[in-house]
Amino acid sequence: MKKNGAKFSQISQLITSASDKIKSPIRHLIGLEVLQVVVLFVLALIIGINFIASLGFSTSELQNLNTDQEIAAYFMQFLLQPETWVTASIFAIISALLFSIVSAFFSAAVVIRLDRSHVGFPFKQLLKEAMRVTPAVFLAMLVVGALAIGSMALFIIPGLIVSVLLAFTLYEVILEKSSLSLAMRNSYTIVTKHFFELFIRGLALVVGAGLLIFILDTIAKNSGDIRPLFELINSIVGVLLNWFAIAYAIIIYREARVATDLTNTKNPVWMYIVAAIGWIVLIFVGSVAWGMREPFLENFRQMLPAFTQEIMDDPSALNEFENMTSEEQIEYFENLSTEQDNQSDTIDSEQLELLLQEELDTPQTETQQ
Repeated sequence: MKKNGAKFSQISQLITSASDKIKSPIRHLIGLEVLQVVVLFVLALIIGINFIASLGFSTSELQNLNTDQEIAAYFMQFLLQPETWVTASIFAIISALLFSIVSAFFSAAVVIRLDRSHVGFPFKQLLKEAMRVTPAVFLAMLVVGALAIGSMALFIIPGLIVSVLLAFTLYEVILEKSSLSLAMRNSYTIVTKHFFELFIRGLALVVGAGLLIFILDTIAKNSGDIRPLFELINSIVGVLLNWFAIAYAIIIYREARVATDLTNTKNPVWMYIVAAIGWIVLIFVGSVAWGMREPFLENFRQMLPAFTQEIMDDPSALNEFENMTSEEQIEYFENLSTEQDNQSDTIDSEQLELLLQEELDTPQTETQQ
């Protein structure tokens, strides 16, 4: 139930308060943004280098490739190997986990700083506090994300509902140091008890921010030669909007939490059931798609140029091709094209014969019936 005297700020007051929250700690916020970009860049570079090395790419071999077809053939022989897809999947999972940990750390730091915007404390202390709650925030992101994705598999709407009801879970973990289960229950209770007030204020934020982004994008697209300048301005505005949205949400969260009796919260069991069903559907669809990978790759291979197919079948042919003269290379491509055309004509002839045979067999079958 709502507590007595509970009151939510008007939208105009929220905009003013959120703007004020950004002004005082602006230096810390800029420092966090720059540090995050550097960390993500270095992390992506390390992962990319290790991924390329794990596939067996040779820098010396790449330097000896001259034409686009040679380069395409070289990369395609790796792309269509099953081992490549397994390696890519492993690296994708590792990358997602590492980026999520980095995101959890910087999200916690921004939320802590904006929540105590009028309190001065050293930047190192902010990083230490964010580091302490990062494991809990990371776990909360994983669980809430898994529930939302699983629910989203059941025609999207259940996933949106779950995302809205658990919107304050991270704030509970970061600001109140609540356990994950308690944070989810509290978020569920807060949102359900004050859904209308929160929906109106959240909708105002989404519509206002979306309209501003649309206007800026429209101006940038029609700015001609100075478009890069407007795109830079859009990027800066996007960062400011992100800080503003977090500050705005913190204020709403604080007011809604004070207005809610959290002594008797309920465990939303139905979310776990819906998410479990959704994940069963996703696993089934994924297993079917994995079983069809070889026909898909083979069809994709048939769409490639004849030269690329030959290099994939026999990588040593690439070395032979490099040792040819220009005239021999031209003749080589002409022969390949002729062979591919003949093969296509043969396939078309076989398909035509099958169709004619079916046409001839149909009247006989009907007569026998």
